[in-house]
Amino acid sequence: MANLNNISVISEKTADASSFMVGTDEFAVPVGDLIDVKAELEKAEKELKHLEGFLAGIKKNWLMRSLWHTLRKQSLHWSARSKATLKRKSRRSSKQLKS
Repeated sequence: MANLNNISVISEKTADASSFMVGTDEFAVPVGDLIDVKAELEKAEKELKHLEGFLAGIKKNWLMRSLWHTLRKQSLHWSARSKATLKRKSRRSSKQLKS
């Protein structure tokens, strides 16, 4: 199924081997020149840039939500303050009209 010639136990893997874990067992498959290291590095760098951009977008979204929440609280506070001020002025005006 995997087209293996043999399986051998070694103490250290070779530099040109690709490894993976199954449970607590580590397996290494010598790949030699089958992997284009330069292309894989370029692909990894491209993915890293994409993920960094995605993270920056999430941070901007979070900051905007945080800012919106803060502004909304301030707006409600200012609205309540303005309402209280208007009520005071209205009562004062009404007292002045009655006298």
